[in-house]
Amino acid sequence: MATTPVLTEKYDMPSRCCISQLRSDAALSNVPADKAGAASGIYKMASSLGAALGVAISAAIFTALSGLEGELVPLSDVFLGRSDNIDIRLAGAVALLFNVLMVAVAMVAIARTVPRDGPDVGR
Repeated sequence: MATTPVLTEKYDMPSRCCISQLRSDAALSNVPADKAGAASGIYKMASSLGAALGVAISAAIFTALSGLEGELVPLSDVFLGRSDNIDIRLAGAVALLFNVLMVAVAMVAIARTVPRDGPDVGR
């Protein structure tokens, strides 16, 4: 039995597809109406640039560390299971830890820069 996705009132699209729209609405909620176009463009550019740089840096870390064949013999005691792919496993773990670090940096940046007051305070 097929189910129909729930439509949101404001966006008239399936609710599971609205994450990007809701995220940009939250980011641009305090922008004056006359500057909304420029702010939207800057937000989209920063979002795309951040995603591209994140993927590129993670891939560079993974590629650099995955080529260390045989140089990681002391780590064979740390990793469980097969020991012939330790370089790939370490590269994946370090690239993942880099992404976790970037999430932490983003959360700190958001906590420090997003105003705690409502949009109508001070106007």
